[in-house]
Amino acid sequence: MILATHNGDPYGAWSDGVTMWVSDPKRDELRSYSMSTGDYLSTISLAGPNANAKSIWSGGVTMWVDARGRNG
Repeated sequence: MILATHNGDPYGAWSDGVTMWVSDPKRDELRSYSMSTGDYLSTISLAGPNANAKSIWSGGVTMWVDARGRNG
């Protein structure tokens, strides 16, 4: 995995077995990686009540973030 290159402060992670999503509260982003190759795939920027995501979870369709705010 190339987390050090793309994530400033990897915190929480979730995977569906194919893609791994990593929350980065320092950058207010979710980043995805291929589980088979470790390659970086994409970034989702977070804002407002979803910023500073500490953990993430998904049921396969919708992704939820635990965003406690800057002081949480």
